[in-house]
Amino acid sequence: MATIVNVHDFINELLVAGGENPHQGAGYELCAMIEKYEPIYLTAALGYGFYVVLLDNLSDPDDVPEEYAELIDGKDYTVNGRLYKWEGLRKHTAQFIYYWYQRNNVTQTSLVGQVKPKTENANNAIVDFKATKAYNDSVDGARSLKHFLTNNKDLYPDFVVAHQDRCVLTKINPFGI
Repeated sequence: MATIVNVHDFINELLVAGGENPHQGAGYELCAMIEKYEPIYLTAALGYGFYVVLLDNLSDPDDVPEEYAELIDGKDYTVNGRLYKWEGLRKHTAQFIYYWYQRNNVTQTSLVGQVKPKTENANNAIVDFKATKAYNDSVDGARSLKHFLTNNKDLYPDFVVAHQDRCVLTKINPFGI
């Protein structure tokens, strides 16, 4: 199945060190996380019916309708004379995946169970704050998506607000409270 996110989307604040090669190491693991978590985020944010419509419109990468390219990559739009910026599904989906990638890598699985990796000449840092920010940014993205789609109903008639899952609309905090 084609994805809208790839290893090259994990740069800057979403950097996954060593993730640029999808065939080995961190890149290989990142690809597995993309395959798993992209459908989860998109289905929750769009509703399953509109997610299927999106995939149908992406089936030929050389002939993606403009409105679906803008849904993925973002665009400026106006509502009642006020300008808004939709940042695109690619960005917010990558934020969601980054959270789960980082959460998965806090420990490593060994023969004796879960262990924290030991570093030499460095200290392990708490990833919770950075990963939580990425997750919460993906929540803001889902809320922004709702605004974008409901104000462009003529371009996206298959989107139904009621089908948006609350899990993508609920922020978390790094303290677990």
